[in-house]
Amino acid sequence: MIKIVVLVLIVFFQLEGFSQDSSSLTRHISLGLGLIHSSLQDEVFSPLVYRGSGFFLDLGFVNNGERETHEVSVGFSSQVLSPTLNTQSLGEVENTLAFLDYGYSRTISHKKWKHQIGLGLFNFLSARNYIFLVEDEISVDFFTSLNAMYALQRDFNSQHHIGFRVSYPLVGYVLGRMRVPNDFSEEIFQAIVEDPNAIPVDAVLKSGDFLTLNDFRDVRVRLEYFYELSTHFRLGAHYAFRYYNYPKFLPIRNGMSQYTAKIAYTF
Repeated sequence: MIKIVVLVLIVFFQLEGFSQDSSSLTRHISLGLGLIHSSLQDEVFSPLVYRGSGFFLDLGFVNNGERETHEVSVGFSSQVLSPTLNTQSLGEVENTLAFLDYGYSRTISHKKWKHQIGLGLFNFLSARNYIFLVEDEISVDFFTSLNAMYALQRDFNSQHHIGFRVSYPLVGYVLGRMRVPNDFSEEIFQAIVEDPNAIPVDAVLKSGDFLTLNDFRDVRVRLEYFYELSTHFRLGAHYAFRYYNYPKFLPIRNGMSQYTAKIAYTF
């Protein structure tokens, strides 16, 4: 498994090294604010499906050239989810999301539409507090994945810019997978109980598992539009859908739809 990951990374960096064309570059930073809706089922803690919405904030940087595109994005959201399919349940879930993503794509065709393929290194955290009548429970999804990507871009009349991207993981490194109903090993769990302010970071990071295509799924689709207001400013709208699932002690499933308004500064 490790050999496959190393091979993919070597190919990735070779592609980047051979694609240093700086012609027709556009660079922009963006700020986005919007709404995210989640539908979550974590069977370790509850068989119910919890749903809810919350505000979403993200920051992004894009370096878009004729032959290659680099993109970095970071985002945050906080939500309260309820079991909408079971009105008799009084529990709820406080859900905090955060991500840090990097994507690299290379142009394979550029006529009217620019077609690109590439790789993405995506990091995701979902920290959840299950509030029940008797006691609360804490659950975490924390993973890093190497994803294959396909992107499509087109400009209309030099003012309208649309883009589409879809990705799927080749491999994921997942922390906190349960072999028994504890997020981490007894050693880590005991250290956190004894001193919550001194979490053994090294032990936590080493506690993960590599999951491949058959076990780890994280489908991501994005559609975006920008309108060029002036030489340096753009307004845009962004829709993204994401669905991931993987086995913990029991399966975890999470689907998200994200609607974002953006302003971008081009330089």
